[in-house]
Amino acid sequence: HWYVSVLCEVDMQEREKTFDNPVGIDVGLKEFAVLSTGESIPNPRFYRKLEKKLAKEQRKLARKKKNSKNRKKQLAKVQKVHAKIANSRKDFLHKASTAIVRRFDVVGVEDLPVNKMLKNKQLAKLIADAGWSTFLSYLEYKCRWQSKTFQKVERFYPSSKICSVCGSEKLMPLRLRTYVCEKCGTAIDRDYNASLNIRERALQLIAS
Repeated sequence: HWYVSVLCEVDMQEREKTFDNPVGIDVGLKEFAVLSTGESIPNPRFYRKLEKKLAKEQRKLARKKKNSKNRKKQLAKVQKVHAKIANSRKDFLHKASTAIVRRFDVVGVEDLPVNKMLKNKQLAKLIADAGWSTFLSYLEYKCRWQSKTFQKVERFYPSSKICSVCGSEKLMPLRLRTYVCEKCGTAIDRDYNASLNIRERALQLIAS
C-alpha cells in the first residue's frame, strides 16, 4: 500500500460558541448510537460480517509450512481481511462523528470505561467491533476544530435509571428495553431515555 501524508499550517479562527442546539448520545450494541433527537445510528458490525471469512483464511494459514512462499501469500490474505475491517470501521466512525458535529452545538456523551468493559468475555468482541473509544475521540477533536462544545457526563451517572420526564429513579436491568416510570407513567425506549438524560446532564455541567 502507498500512503500520502500532507502537513499544512492553518490559522484556526476561534468562533463564538453557542449552546442552542445540544444533543445527548447513548452508545450501545443493539444500535451503535441513539441521539436525544430520537434518531438512531445502526450498528454496522464490520467484524461480525467478515468473521467467517477471516476464520477461513486463518485456518488456511495455520496449515501452511513455516517460512514458505505459500505461507507468506496466505498471511497477506489474512492481513487484507483485517485491513478491510479496520478501514471500514474507521470510515464509518469518521462519517458519523462529522455528521453529528456539523449539526449540533453541544455534544454530550457518557464517560465509558471501555477497557474494563472489554474484560467481559461475552461482549468483548462486540464492544471492540463498535469502536466507541475512537468514536468519542473523533467527536472531541472535531468539536474543538469547529468551536463546538464536547462534554462528558460522569462515569457513574445513572442515565438509564432516571426518568427523563419527572426525574424519578428506578433500577433498570439490561434485559428491560423500555423504561416505564411508576410515578408519571412515562413509557419510553431505554436508550432514548438515557440520551435525553445525558443531554440535560451535559448542559448542567457546562452551566456550572
